Amino acid sequence: FQRPGAGEASAMEAEKALAGALGRLKVGRAKSRGGKRQLAEIEQNLEFVETFKEKKVLQWYCNGCKKPCLQIREESRCICGHRLKYHDTKGKRKCCENRCPCKGFFYIVAEGSWTLRCQCKHKGIDHDPNTHACKKPNCSCTKFKSPWVCNCDCPWSMHEQVEATVMVKTISVNNNEFVQREDVNEVNPWQDLKRGLASLRMRNPNSLPN
Repeated sequence: FQRPGAGEASAMEAEKALAGALGRLKVGRAKSRGGKRQLAEIEQNLEFVETFKEKKVLQWYCNGCKKPCLQIREESRCICGHRLKYHDTKGKRKCCENRCPCKGFFYIVAEGSWTLRCQCKHKGIDHDPNTHACKKPNCSCTKFKSPWVCNCDCPWSMHEQVEATVMVKTISVNNNEFVQREDVNEVNPWQDLKRGLASLRMRNPNSLPN
């Protein structure tokens, strides 16, 4: 299972969009002299090219399993509360939102309204985005650390955010890149991040919806 990120689309969606554009072009050309001939020339010269290229991505890597548990996507949230797409793509990925002091993206596991909490019971956004110390009054927490256990059965503390290189597929039309999508699936499905769902589905595939 793969949840498309912002700006991503499948090859089929690209072809549908292009077909729609050609349909509109056909209507416009039909109203002018030589419209059919011009349309035929355009269709004849269309060339679809699929290529693969390398792309730098962030992954949440488990040092216990020695493999990534998931790929961090553009919609994933940082401890500062802002999504990855609002952070710089270079270096430590500094947050680009106005007045945000975050100097580097720090991934916080979240799904819907559920978000990972620190062992001090406070959310990631309650912590300093750089020192990761809790900002709540009278809280002695000096570093964000969660007791949460991943569905790989390894604790949060055994995971780390790493940069990796993956292959992505691009579809070009007449040398113009039309759409790009990631051609790699998440190791652990996004909807199974809460511990137990993935293992339950493995034991009884019919117990949970896909």
